[in-house]
Amino acid sequence: FVEDFRNILILSPQQELSQSAMATLQAALKRGIEQTFQIEDGELACEPLPDSDHRRRFLFYEAAEGGAGVLTRLANEPEQLAAVASQALELMHFKASGESWDYDNLANQEMKTDQGKRLCEAGCYLCLLSYYNQPDHAIINRQDEEVLKMLVTLANADVRPVISHSV
Repeated sequence: FVEDFRNILILSPQQELSQSAMATLQAALKRGIEQTFQIEDGELACEPLPDSDHRRRFLFYEAAEGGAGVLTRLANEPEQLAAVASQALELMHFKASGESWDYDNLANQEMKTDQGKRLCEAGCYLCLLSYYNQPDHAIINRQDEEVLKMLVTLANADVRPVISHSV
């Protein structure tokens, strides 16, 4: 799932997702990383691979000179991916009940206005939309079931790096 090349990180979901889900997941993970590591929007860039019409992987790279090392931390510290996914869910206007996330109860964990209305429908500039992902605004959907299931799974996961041995 994760490959680290210093200030470059490639994320490859193991299951095939729709283009809308991939655009949403890309925005959610990027914003989650930024919030978790307290970096500015312009310090982290993310590109879909091989291109925006055929998203299969995400290429994250630190855009600021020298970088902050957040991608190395994300790849090497097992708890960080769960923290990023949890932060992404919170950015998407959900609140964990207790210490873990429960997909089946996620509708009850959605933050709402005092009048009981959703804070936003598919996305807003407080959650997933940004200047950098404007071309994807029409397909980003914070309520995408595939994305929510994946983020809940990651937020509850204990992620460990896989060490491969070459023969």
